[in-house]
Amino acid sequence: MTLHAGLFVAEGSSDAPLAGLVTDLFAEHGVRVRLQEPDFTWLKLAKDVRSKVRAGIELAKTDFDVVVVHRDADNAGPDSRVQEISRAVAAEAGAAQVVPVVPVRMTEAWLLLDEAAIRRVAGNPNGRIGLKLPKAHEVESVADPKHVLRQCLLTAAECTGRRREQLPGASMSIVATCFNGSIRKGR
Repeated sequence: MTLHAGLFVAEGSSDAPLAGLVTDLFAEHGVRVRLQEPDFTWLKLAKDVRSKVRAGIELAKTDFDVVVVHRDADNAGPDSRVQEISRAVAAEAGAAQVVPVVPVRMTEAWLLLDEAAIRRVAGNPNGRIGLKLPKAHEVESVADPKHVLRQCLLTAAECTGRRREQLPGASMSIVATCFNGSIRKGR
């Protein structure tokens, strides 16, 4: 089975752990991909997709078979983001296959569907206090899913004072790691 060279371009540094989930999805479909995940935070780059793709190719000093770009739809809408990503990859990595990853809502909204994972991230997997999570059909309409996820983590931890202040934020690096198994199992 061929191992494909891939580039993962995240919208922000907190989205980088999604590369592992994308790699797993490729593997589940019989495609072996090794995604490089450059950290663009130390570079003075424009925030547009094309600049990041160009920088990723320059840093890797190689051509890629596939370029995966994570970009939230935000107010532009998913079709507009897919076109933006496709144009940027075609301009900088013409021969590469483009895989746009365009959540309509912030990725954190989806994480609100797994109460057990929230409790694990909070360090209290056996907690019983109600988290007031949105129902599955409501999750896409949560106005600020990052804030709601952070509040759920604090509530799930069931702690106060100094320990509460030391809890990890709802950053994707922490959350994606703990949610990884749940997402792969389809929960």
